[in-house]
Amino acid sequence: MFQEDFLSIENIVHDVYSYLLCFPSLSSVHSLLTNPKLWSILNYLKLKLSISDFELELPRTYEEVVQQMKQIYSMRSHDGLIKYLSLIDLELKTSFFSALNNHMNGRYADANAEFDTVADCCKAMLHLSALKEKTRSLSKDIQHTEKYILRQLSSSERERIRLFVCTIGSCTGYFGTACYFQLKPKFDFQPEGCDEDVERLTKLYNCLADVTQICKEVNMSMAFDLLDLTMGRLQARIAFCKCEFISSVEGIVDSDDSGFYAMNENRLEKAIKHYALAVQESAPDDPILVKVYDETLLCILLHGKIHLQVFWLLKFFRDLAYIKSDCSIVSYEDGSIFQENELKFGELINSDFDFVMNRIYRLRNMCQHKTGTMFLTTTPKYLIPKFLYNSDMKLVESPTYGNTIRTSGKNEVHKGILKSTPTMVKEWNKKSEEIIEYWLPTISQVLENAAVARFINTYYDGEVFCSNGLQN
Repeated sequence: MFQEDFLSIENIVHDVYSYLLCFPSLSSVHSLLTNPKLWSILNYLKLKLSISDFELELPRTYEEVVQQMKQIYSMRSHDGLIKYLSLIDLELKTSFFSALNNHMNGRYADANAEFDTVADCCKAMLHLSALKEKTRSLSKDIQHTEKYILRQLSSSERERIRLFVCTIGSCTGYFGTACYFQLKPKFDFQPEGCDEDVERLTKLYNCLADVTQICKEVNMSMAFDLLDLTMGRLQARIAFCKCEFISSVEGIVDSDDSGFYAMNENRLEKAIKHYALAVQESAPDDPILVKVYDETLLCILLHGKIHLQVFWLLKFFRDLAYIKSDCSIVSYEDGSIFQENELKFGELINSDFDFVMNRIYRLRNMCQHKTGTMFLTTTPKYLIPKFLYNSDMKLVESPTYGNTIRTSGKNEVHKGILKSTPTMVKEWNKKSEEIIEYWLPTISQVLENAAVARFINTYYDGEVFCSNGLQN
């Protein structure tokens, strides 16, 4: 009778967690997490799973996990280890619920501490689930214990660890990021004083990256589009935190003369790759795709030194996503009613960005007759300059990398990146082709469309499609 009641109550917690795995908005889970019945259920389950003479404190390192399991095994043998895993599972969920609840009630420091604890424990438990017979990095005592425990955990039990750690870890990474973005919605430039922010964002990213990789390897059902979108936005946010302040740039006259900010290129590249994965994993008429493309194009502008044709291709597919969403039940223009989540770029996708994006896109008409040689040449004139932000969050084109786009009367003047060498241009073209590779699975799905094929044949002359047999 107890076992049936216990399983019935445990299923309630499972249902709550299944709902959270759909990654709803923070506002929609507020009433759920503040319901006293939920906390009564969690306390009841912890009481029933408690182990005499053992008080669980979530382990934050692999060594702590091993020491706890050694202690449990010495008292309770194999059955104690199984109960320990159930207790860890429940304590991780409880701590995650508590972190969300603390954030919603304004206890941000407590929430961040609990998110950190859960993320650290998930990493430690993932290590446990992938135990190896030999581990050189640990002390001899730990190595001996590790081998001893390995013999007690069956493959199904280790699989169970991976399952609950991946679900809890993905929720922790996603909602931890949502809480951070809700608390700090603005992209403030702090090149010298945001080490704490970088550390927090990096920890959230690593948590998501670890569990997402395992989920994909074992074909676990998960909202990978949102997880990769979240990781992309985390990397983009880190790119801002790790920006470089430039007091002045030759050739730029700014009204307030307060300097400029160059985003971290390495982080922008990682963001672009995750955005590509998010697009692959989304439904083709998902209205959020338009924003994903917008954010990708913004990352390309802030990175600079990317080939014009890459920008044109992604802008074309951005417009295609817009049309597809406009023909679906929920359109991109219905942004006020469809659920996007809290991870927004906010003021960065604005009229200033739209102006630059459309101006670069118009250049394809001027360069159309040159298609066939643009990617082959070592001239820098087909590379997008690096864009900077001024203190007013306005995009500013950096003359350090040339002036690709200038308006002179009614004509667009195309000058390209001025300071470069043929070797540098080859490297930048190679980077541009890598970006196209990221999008290849998405693009190849629609190449049968005559309009898509015509656009690619007209405005792209790189090697990616030819080498993959996707271009005439």
